[in-house]
Amino acid sequence: MKNLLSILLIAMTINLSSQEKLLLKYKGLYQDSQGEKYLLNPRPGFPHFVVMKTGETHMIRATETTNFEFSKARNNWESIGGTIKFSNNNDDVLMHISSINDSLTNDLTKVKIHINQHRLVLGDSLVISGDLISPIDHSKNAIAVLFHGDGDNDRYDLYDLGMYLVDNGYSVFAFDKRNVGMSYGKKVTGDSYDKISRVYAEDGVKIIDKLKLKYPNKSIGSIGISQGGWIGSIISSKTINTDFYVNIAGNISVGWQQWKHYMISYLKRNSFSKNDVSEAEDYFQSFFDAGLELIDFETYQTKLLKYKEKEWFSRLKKRKYIEWKSKKNAKQGLELNMNEPIKDLMAVNCPSLGVFYQHDHSTPPNSPLLFVKGLSSSNAKDITIRIFPNTTHGGWVVNNPYYNSLEITRQESEAYYFIIGWLNSILKKS
Repeated sequence: MKNLLSILLIAMTINLSSQEKLLLKYKGLYQDSQGEKYLLNPRPGFPHFVVMKTGETHMIRATETTNFEFSKARNNWESIGGTIKFSNNNDDVLMHISSINDSLTNDLTKVKIHINQHRLVLGDSLVISGDLISPIDHSKNAIAVLFHGDGDNDRYDLYDLGMYLVDNGYSVFAFDKRNVGMSYGKKVTGDSYDKISRVYAEDGVKIIDKLKLKYPNKSIGSIGISQGGWIGSIISSKTINTDFYVNIAGNISVGWQQWKHYMISYLKRNSFSKNDVSEAEDYFQSFFDAGLELIDFETYQTKLLKYKEKEWFSRLKKRKYIEWKSKKNAKQGLELNMNEPIKDLMAVNCPSLGVFYQHDHSTPPNSPLLFVKGLSSSNAKDITIRIFPNTTHGGWVVNNPYYNSLEITRQESEAYYFIIGWLNSILKKS
């Protein structure tokens, strides 16, 4: 097993670009002379830094050995915001930001934190690798395990949130999902989102139970975003070792309702007209009614013929399955999307927080109410909910549901500070 891990480490090192190696070297928290904090996240595909007080976020890319440049907006390289240079002063790592308009020009010093890599053997063929990141003073006796959303996500997926927590005294365990990065195990299989999510939830239960064995005197809980928010509720219902549960933008609606919401939101975010959105809503009403057998299949086919040549239909078809081929196909398709996260919430037995976003393109707007409804039937002792206005999935600040993603400039940092405040409150009670 040790030889296998060595091979994986060597393979990862070989596959890292020179830029990624530099970002791993310089990742972490930084502070200026006034005490203002910044974080540098080396996340593959989206390396960036964040001004923590405001949530202002800029992509970064390497230009020379110790030089980088950063974008003006979150994910738009059409406009360069300035440059970054790193240097060393004895044991200190220094980050020098030079902004084109001087608004961000600053000199920063890296904040010292503890990073302990853990390799958790959780079964005959499952090994989860992650970092336990802690502040030097360990001022809060708690570990937050960060659970990913959908996709092949590694330990840097929720690194931004993790750094906010570490800066406020909490330890976090940020890990590579199975078969991502340095984690490995059997391939996750399942013919529905529900079954796949429950496999990852089983991993999560094992992670928390293992950490509890290593750190028996610490409070340990889950903080998950999107799919990870739902997974957190499953975990909290399966192990007594979960001391708190935070759901960030996790869907609570029935699976097919989320499916519909996502597709309508996609049209709104991509400059389709209100008439296009209205037509799509009319079509999907029939699409899902056919799957639920509320209308006959011939009625659905009439709607399909009416709209299938529309531009909005073609665009959505490239992203997701939106056309039933037969009555049987419709019924089976809906059966695979009948997951009901609210049922898992009913079995949660620890303090719980729900953080939701007003213009979330993935999680339907009825999820906050369902979150409270589900937990009200559980043994959760403390239930808190907060909806942040003018925000979308991931906590990005937007003006309205028809936002242009290229114009996004910052995260809603107040969401992170609200989570920290809630944790302070419930852990003080315990």
